[in-house]
Amino acid sequence: MQTRVVIRADASVNIGSGHVIRCLTLAEVLRQQGATVEFVCREHVGNLLELIHQRDFVAHTLECDEWSEDARQTLAVLGNPVDWLIVDHYGLDKRWESQLRSACRHLMAIDDLADRPHDCDLLLDQNYYLNPECRYQGLLPDQCTQLLGPGYALLSTEYEQALQEHQPRAARIEKVLVFFGGSDPTGETEKLLTAIESFSLPELSFDVVVGASNPKCHVIEARCQQLQNVHFHCQTSEMAMLCAEADLALGAGGSANWERFSLALPCMVVTTAENQRETVAALVQDGYVQWLGWHAEITPQHMAKALCRAVEQVEEMIAMGERARRLIAGKGRFGAQYVAECILSAA
Repeated sequence: MQTRVVIRADASVNIGSGHVIRCLTLAEVLRQQGATVEFVCREHVGNLLELIHQRDFVAHTLECDEWSEDARQTLAVLGNPVDWLIVDHYGLDKRWESQLRSACRHLMAIDDLADRPHDCDLLLDQNYYLNPECRYQGLLPDQCTQLLGPGYALLSTEYEQALQEHQPRAARIEKVLVFFGGSDPTGETEKLLTAIESFSLPELSFDVVVGASNPKCHVIEARCQQLQNVHFHCQTSEMAMLCAEADLALGAGGSANWERFSLALPCMVVTTAENQRETVAALVQDGYVQWLGWHAEITPQHMAKALCRAVEQVEEMIAMGERARRLIAGKGRFGAQYVAECILSAA
């Protein structure tokens, strides 16, 4: 019999798209290895249900606002017990997971925060911290297996393919990839466009990427069309190619870092959410990214100065990107494959 996996994850303008995107990556790998995968999501404004359907996955929808009703409706959706229930949601914790225990043989939690207890068999935290082994002390069952660090990052197979074709980076910065998350709630993309419009920058070209959940999507597209050497992409399926072709990335401090790292793309990051602070601080301390600052303190002028500085320090930027690549490649294969094997071996 096929292994049945159900994933509980949401996307919205406020939540962003990262939870669903990384779960889609894991779902694709699980399906390639013979599992059936379904999603359970709330219909928030800015959800990614259409994208889930486009990838040929079933998506069940919930109508609720609090965890106990979420658990009740999810139980109704599951019906017969599933082999694996995977939850990637900051608003759900041990209480929700314990309610679902009777409906699954195994339960996996994907977390970044380590700020609440879990009742799970497998925990994935793909972020970079200085003392990862201590983060979940007292928050997990004793028998829980922990997969910690960027070596387990849920990267799609496109990145693995792009890495195989990737050539060592030339000592130049000419093309910049700009991506501040699917919804970019703090408006960093528009700051970058203002920097291009208002300041004298080196001769650079820009690939500007936004998600379909970005409420300013059409405004940003119109602004890009008015600028030379600025190319607009919405909900692109070619992110790996864009990373491979770029010489520098400018973006938020979230999970897109691991995509950029996998292809040795030097990164300058803006911290756009509280849950990015600890990871970004650790990455900066160990020399994996350049930090521009907290989003509320960043202006178009800051971005313009940072771009000029990067062009002047190209050798340093290339070396930083190569250090970051080794952080992802430490296990010799991409994390999504390893995580899928852990799941299916226990099914």
